[in-house]
Amino acid sequence: MYLDLNNFKQINDNLGHDVGDKVLMLIASEISKQLETDEHLGRIGGDEFVIAAYFRNEEAAQYFRDKIVNNLKHFALKIDEKLTLDVTCSLGCKTFNEAPQSLRDMLILADESMYQVKQSEKKNTATGLY
Repeated sequence: MYLDLNNFKQINDNLGHDVGDKVLMLIASEISKQLETDEHLGRIGGDEFVIAAYFRNEEAAQYFRDKIVNNLKHFALKIDEKLTLDVTCSLGCKTFNEAPQSLRDMLILADESMYQVKQSEKKNTATGLY
């Protein structure tokens, strides 16, 4: 799974990098709470994360993906006593019956899935379906 925080640049630009760093740490902590021992979260860079996990089937992976997205959608980040932020994400999910040739190939395919989700969300927002 490839996760990208939506509109994160605005947080850094408007509130500063210290707040941006705190948001990244809080998001990583919140996602980590939802992971089992054999599921792993890593930050790729910027506001992008990867979740590696084993799922029995596509439906289980989709259920897990939806759980993460919905949890973040309803998670208000309390930055300090005066500032609470709502943060959403785009999360692409790619499952494999056989391991790809390389980790790089796996990440590229998961990133493409995330990009498709992000484009779909933008389209739905523009049409009022989000």
